[in-house]
Amino acid sequence: MHDKFLPRRFGWYALKRIPVRRLGSAGIAMMVVAPAVAGSAAMFGANPVLAAAQAAVRPTLTASDGAAGDGFANSLAISGSTAVVGASGKNSLTGAAYVFTRTGSTWSQQAELTASDGVAGDYFGYSVAISGSTVVIGAYGKNSGAGAAYVFGRSGTTWTQQAELTAADGGAPDFFGVSVGISGSTAIVGAYNKNSHVGAAEVFVGSGTTWTHQAELTASDGVSPDFFGFSVAISGSAAVVGTDNAPGGSYGKSAAYVFVRSVTTWSQQAELTASDGAAQDGFGLAVAISGSTALIGAPGKNSGVAYAFVRSGTSWSQQAELIGSDSSLHNFGVSVAISGSTAVVGAPLPFLPQHRGAAYVFVQSGTTWTQLKILSASDGTLHQGFGSPVAISGSAALVGHFSRTSMIGAVYIFHV
Repeated sequence: MHDKFLPRRFGWYALKRIPVRRLGSAGIAMMVVAPAVAGSAAMFGANPVLAAAQAAVRPTLTASDGAAGDGFANSLAISGSTAVVGASGKNSLTGAAYVFTRTGSTWSQQAELTASDGVAGDYFGYSVAISGSTVVIGAYGKNSGAGAAYVFGRSGTTWTQQAELTAADGGAPDFFGVSVGISGSTAIVGAYNKNSHVGAAEVFVGSGTTWTHQAELTASDGVSPDFFGFSVAISGSAAVVGTDNAPGGSYGKSAAYVFVRSVTTWSQQAELTASDGAAQDGFGLAVAISGSTALIGAPGKNSGVAYAFVRSGTSWSQQAELIGSDSSLHNFGVSVAISGSTAVVGAPLPFLPQHRGAAYVFVQSGTTWTQLKILSASDGTLHQGFGSPVAISGSAALVGHFSRTSMIGAVYIFHV
């Protein structure tokens, strides 16, 4: 089985790696608590910038049946008062995903989702996405790496599998499902290894409980090995697809592509590249979109960067280059999320005092982006990968810590 979690040529790939064997069977009870948020200056020493950080005193979401090696929080997403968290290492890499809902300030587990035909090595939960009462979960290892994605819908408090999505012309090892996104009744699924590493993304639309294929998205200048589809995101009728090695292949400067839909037809609207891009920046390894703003991570750029692009009419332009306030970050931009004018950027291994990961909150005012907060887990241990992944919806920001406690994993919730 191909062990592709993040590119090996970069140091950050191991941050999302789930062990190929279970490490144990110790369980952990889910904590149902209000988000425990408090300012903490002591943990950052005398640095006045870092002293303004916001710290979660303890994890707020954990799996009711969590065990070592599950990798809970290797992926996560949030929509309103509902969050979904992937645990692709569970049950010998069969995988699972957990749904949590908020009532007031209290979060509780509502469901544990598994594939109806799941088997070991599927990596179900490696990618997750949610929109309203619909969840999409990727299982890129399904069928020897051909891959699949599963759609679940909620009725009341009950979640039911609606569909298993696959590519009509798919085959192993396409890794269909390595990335997923959903907006309303439209889902997008990345297959970065398709067509000898050129890559593709597939769009599906739902009607009731029926999901049908609408389009296959490919880059206008795609070549091998671009790994187009390594990351995907969608908002309304616009989708952004990231690459691991485009344009031009051979580990050159990367790119992200914007596609828009008119009725049922999708077309490429823009190819996004960084104004100061260079080979092996990793631009496009993480992407997010909200309305007319796209956020692209480039964790290999210096100590990591995230770029904000905005659309005017049909044109996209780079608006800002986001960099964390301390100059010794590491892997900043390996995960990104955006909701309206607020963005969250993960830095799983910044060289902060005590070497804990962090996530950075930025807010947009006009054309200016300003760092608002640094999010950190005060109970974090050294080099534990806090900050990958991240998610945001409204004022609720989620930060994953999948490697916490022998890879049992946890999610921290912040009010931003």
